[in-house]
Amino acid sequence: MKKFSVLIGLMIVVFAATAYAQPVEFKMSGFMDFVGAVFKNIPSSSGTAGAAEGTEVDINGEDADKSGSLANSRARLKFQANAGKELSGTIFFEMDSATWGDANGTRNSMGYWNADRAAVEVKHAFFDVAVPYFGVPVPTTVRFGIQPFAIRDVWFLYADGAGITVNSKIDPVNIKLMWAKPYEGKVYHSDDADMYAVDVSGTIEGFTLGAHGSYWNINEYGLPTTVSAKGIPTPAQADFYWLGAYADGKWAGFNFNFDFIYDNGEINYVDGTSGDASGWIAALGVNFPWDIWDFGAGAWWATGHDFGDEDEEAYLQPPGSEPGPDAFTKYSSIYFGSGLFRGEYGYAANGSRDAIGNGIGGTWGLMAYAGVKLAPWYKVYLHGMYLGDTTNDGNTIGFASDGEGGYRDDNAIGMEFTLSNIFKVYNNLDLYVIGGYFLAGDAMDQYNIAKDKNESIDDPWVIATRLVYSF
Repeated sequence: MKKFSVLIGLMIVVFAATAYAQPVEFKMSGFMDFVGAVFKNIPSSSGTAGAAEGTEVDINGEDADKSGSLANSRARLKFQANAGKELSGTIFFEMDSATWGDANGTRNSMGYWNADRAAVEVKHAFFDVAVPYFGVPVPTTVRFGIQPFAIRDVWFLYADGAGITVNSKIDPVNIKLMWAKPYEGKVYHSDDADMYAVDVSGTIEGFTLGAHGSYWNINEYGLPTTVSAKGIPTPAQADFYWLGAYADGKWAGFNFNFDFIYDNGEINYVDGTSGDASGWIAALGVNFPWDIWDFGAGAWWATGHDFGDEDEEAYLQPPGSEPGPDAFTKYSSIYFGSGLFRGEYGYAANGSRDAIGNGIGGTWGLMAYAGVKLAPWYKVYLHGMYLGDTTNDGNTIGFASDGEGGYRDDNAIGMEFTLSNIFKVYNNLDLYVIGGYFLAGDAMDQYNIAKDKNESIDDPWVIATRLVYSF
């Protein structure tokens, strides 16, 4: 009888709990792809400012130009559990192969021979909660967990990480508050790093106007922090902030987007040296879709490093930020990589978890593209871009010698041309075929120590295909 009473009691508890539970709707989505590419003198996402992989000088004085080919793949799988508008959860997995035939068989290496690798990554694991109504008509949601942190991700910040986001809507204004924990050392010691950010935007007559601010407090060498063009990451304590303003909108059939971002900070290195940093970027993009045509143009200017000054003057981005200029330059291929190909290669590709700065600072550019839909299943785009160098007493990518113990200062990084073909094979299957060529300018030249002379690299180029199954 006692056991039976316990069983009845447990059943009452279970049914009482389910009586107040909301039905949960489950969703699943994702994609799998295959990429094949042949290329010359193009760095992977590990390439940073300075000598980039694929163009570094050979220590034996041999030809520095390098050609290559590879095949790789990625898969993503997202699960969502929605319990009405008030509560939802998301778990997002990612599986990568940097190249088929990966050597070590760990992260980003599911292409390892014999497979069965530990290559499943947790990209996101968060849940969203709507704050209960307490008489104040301000709809607010709070997100907890491993989540995407994004503020004007084309030029400023996109990174996945742990933290909390609060999003409130006060018509017509949206306010987003973010706190993230990029690094935690010993929990009882001040050797961590924190990010605090706010993004405020509102819509006025079809235009979205916004402003954002971010503060990074990196304590007692919590991250091995570096700035662009100054070498390998060095343990440092840093206080950095970023301020930005932006506008997006549509007028007379044209789509506009504008960004201005300013950074300022102080870095104290573990060797006792220190330096200040201050830089900025301004960018304007215009798009005009017309019937079967799609036209676009844009320009940007980002301050560069000054090799003659101890302080950093380049435009810098937060650690871990994965810049998306490929979304701005639209259908590019080499310097910023290609948005059609996940932006994983190029001279300003994905950012380092530890490094402040990336390959955007030190450049300015003009770009234009035109696309046409020739059939319900086929679109083609032609994209052109000029890149200039804003680094002083040196170059952003190249490191040619001036013959007097310093670096040569050049103006032209180069011109890039890309042809992108987009095929809709089936409703859930897309094929991208691109070809890109980069006319390397003087600012790409390298100094060969073994030969004691400057050398121009061969023009970089790429031919690549990507097949994507989305579901």
